Amino acid sequence: RDLCTLPLVGEFDGSAARMQASMKATKDQVFSLMYSLSDGSNQNLRATRRAWGLFTITIELLQVVRVITQPGYGWTDETQSTSHWFDLVAVVRDQVRQWVPFVCFYILAALLVIVAVFDSVFIIKMTRDGVLNGVWPLKILRFLVATILTTLFTTTLEWLLYPLDCRLDEVNMAYWLHGGSSACVPWEMPDAFLSVFTILVVLVLTVLAMVVSLFAFELNPITRGSRVVNTGRVELVWTSFKVALGLLPFLSPIITPIAVSIVLSLFAARAVWDHTLRLPFQSKSCNIFRGGVHAAALWLCLASVGVSAVGGSYTEKQGMQWALLGLVPIAFLAGAAGVLLRMRIVRRFINILRAEYDRSLADAEASSDSEGMSAWPRKGAVHTPKVQKSLAQDTNLSSPSAISAVETHRMRTGYDKFFDTAWKDRRGVRTSAD
Repeated sequence: RDLCTLPLVGEFDGSAARMQASMKATKDQVFSLMYSLSDGSNQNLRATRRAWGLFTITIELLQVVRVITQPGYGWTDETQSTSHWFDLVAVVRDQVRQWVPFVCFYILAALLVIVAVFDSVFIIKMTRDGVLNGVWPLKILRFLVATILTTLFTTTLEWLLYPLDCRLDEVNMAYWLHGGSSACVPWEMPDAFLSVFTILVVLVLTVLAMVVSLFAFELNPITRGSRVVNTGRVELVWTSFKVALGLLPFLSPIITPIAVSIVLSLFAARAVWDHTLRLPFQSKSCNIFRGGVHAAALWLCLASVGVSAVGGSYTEKQGMQWALLGLVPIAFLAGAAGVLLRMRIVRRFINILRAEYDRSLADAEASSDSEGMSAWPRKGAVHTPKVQKSLAQDTNLSSPSAISAVETHRMRTGYDKFFDTAWKDRRGVRTSAD
């Protein structure tokens, strides 16, 4: 029986080896792509670049406000039309729609996603072969990351869902497929082919946005800022919130708007908690502003739960919605104040730790002076070979295992840090051991 099982064992080992090789190749490709994107980036930005970053965050928030105040989350059409005018992207789109139909935005979004995929594959292949000549592929991909994958992700997802969304007041996709007036039937043939293609493109867009959100901050900037190691984790939660924001309204006729709003509130609450706890950005102003954005989104989610649960006449509901919408700036300021308070608490604890360290160092120096030999390295102190040998023996650094461990640690590269799953080994700044 053992002889009969030997081929099966060998086949299993071969499959496991091929799986490990495939995972290693995938990790290499993701690493090369993210390294190319983050190469040369620096979070120590000038005031103009920082102001532009805050402006793009504002644009992103206004898109969230417009999408979350739609009837699918329990809001009225009047509230939706009002919040629509606060979204600069939607206003520009309405002006362009005077000359082009809405289906053109769907085609544009799909083409941009396809270009991002092929550009990423091209950069991975060229980087692997070591023949990446020119910077135009990176410039194109960075532009797409800054637009459809981050700042304009909410609007891009909305455009891509056009063939599946029968709630729009626009001419539906069936009009362009069959000609003339036609019912919205995205899951009947031949419309189903386009619906399947749309789902695939939306899935690709979501995966790209999540990969970029999680890994784009993890490479080169990690050596320049200690908090950048947390940025990807928080941005991934925020991206997940935006994905849920665009997809959950399709479930509102099935599970009611109040259930959809509760689920969305959980995503927003997680984003607020992670951002306030981790303070992911290296810039103080960006941390505070982003905290206000997350708090405003959370308030709108909770307000959606309220407007979906409360009954009454149309006039009463509309008055309550105006009041809830008017409190969005207050929620923004509350979130920013919460982040600022958290930063002050962290700074106070850092000062306490610094004082304790200085006191322990002074006590150690006083003790070493009294004993006639310094066991603690002081600033500017030069140890004799005898003292160095004694310190090495005390810390067991002279053992072969310890020397091997130190050498192995010094050989850790950015690739190892990038895919290191142990939290204790993830450091935001390099040390002398690196």
